[in-house]
Amino acid sequence: MEHSATLKSSSGPVTSSLEDATLENARQTFPVKLFKILNDPINQECLCWSDDGQSFGIRNRDKLVKYLLHIHFGTKKYSSFARQINGWGFKRQRQGQKGIYYEHPVSRRELFIN
Repeated sequence: MEHSATLKSSSGPVTSSLEDATLENARQTFPVKLFKILNDPINQECLCWSDDGQSFGIRNRDKLVKYLLHIHFGTKKYSSFARQINGWGFKRQRQGQKGIYYEHPVSRRELFIN
């Protein structure tokens, strides 16, 4: 059963903002979704940019899985997220006290803007 909040107006159907957000998120590519998450300060505990901005880090895998993956990527499995990272050409750069970092051979601007 599909739940849809569609209203009729003089200019045509109007969908709820939640439905619009869900549809918009479904249309976005993995890099676009990742870019939005990385640029939202509320997510810094889970995902962050490196100091030089050329890579991103996974700071807290458990919180990433629990709070972000199902909302933004439609999965609750870290392995699915990792496949997306690898499938889009990101390479594991390093692992340190602050997390696991990934970089992409294409500059950040080219990857996320185009």
